[in-house]
Amino acid sequence: MTNFQYRAPIPSDFPKVIKLNQLSEHFLSPLNLNKLSLLAKEAAVFQVAILDEKIAGFLLAFAPGADYHNQNFLFFKARYVDFLYVDRVVIAEEFRGKGLATKFYSQLEQEANRRGISRLVCEIHIDPPNPVSLSFHEKQGFIEVAQQIIEEESNQGKLVSLRQKTLPR
Repeated sequence: MTNFQYRAPIPSDFPKVIKLNQLSEHFLSPLNLNKLSLLAKEAAVFQVAILDEKIAGFLLAFAPGADYHNQNFLFFKARYVDFLYVDRVVIAEEFRGKGLATKFYSQLEQEANRRGISRLVCEIHIDPPNPVSLSFHEKQGFIEVAQQIIEEESNQGKLVSLRQKTLPR
């Protein structure tokens, strides 16, 4: 089994994170250095998986107190007091199927438990569909709580499934 290192990113990782994000922008909002720097400061969890100095994947998640004006995040913030919102989890194509996303989510659950947070939340594109993400999140125990059409410019008109996973106490 491959030994990935999981850690918080350092600023020199940011260009690699942006490049990895670009490969999945059909399901994500675009990132540039300025936006990523701002998100990194607001993130409750920002982790990268590294193998041989290459970024194999990353996860970016926010707690309710974040200054983040994302439509999906704001949906959850209006309804829940405690949660960690998975804004994006991206795995490089060559590293998919190696358990990285599962490890990211396991670490995120541990962080939520450490903080006394009772749920993880996310959204998954359903039009256009993202069957890989949908299958993964269903296996992880996420259930749909609503659907909404994105009004933000970068993903305008796309339909998402808003999902939550209640964590054991």
